[in-house]
Amino acid sequence: MKFTAAHGSPVGLHLLLVPMPNTSTREDARLRVRRALTERLRELLGDCGNEATLRSMPGQAVCLAAPLAHIGLSISHERGLSVAAINLEGPVGIDLMCLRAPLPDMEALAMDYLGPAVCDAIQQHPAVARSEVFARAWTAHEACLKCLRLPLVEWTPELAKSLATCRWMAIETAPGVVASVAVC
Repeated sequence: MKFTAAHGSPVGLHLLLVPMPNTSTREDARLRVRRALTERLRELLGDCGNEATLRSMPGQAVCLAAPLAHIGLSISHERGLSVAAINLEGPVGIDLMCLRAPLPDMEALAMDYLGPAVCDAIQQHPAVARSEVFARAWTAHEACLKCLRLPLVEWTPELAKSLATCRWMAIETAPGVVASVAVC
């Protein structure tokens, strides 16, 4: 497990990178990252950390039970790596994506979910760079959605206004992996 911070990140923001064996199941990854998250919360919160009880319901983001429910948590998984974010000062979202061969439907995904301006910006890059540019835009988008507790929906001008209330940062994780964290 490695702790890191995004450059220029808020004081209350803490990031965890939890390597996973490539043989891990999704359930194993969930258990490992939640164990690491609980351990880090106890370190950060001292005596109050004993009250750090993670709540998890299917289809909902992990959160802390009262009296620590104001602390923001977010988790994301890819094969071989899980990341988690803790924001002691409020909401947070985190997302990661492994870079693979170009997505055949990348342009359509960008247009449908990231909007025309981002789609155009991706197209301005050379073809060999588009997968990484798309991944950076996608992880930033997902991190902001998670921070605002919004579901993945197609782009609208109203959604863009909501997402603009978040501040996101790229974070370093591992080679071939793009990740972003957002705070609101």
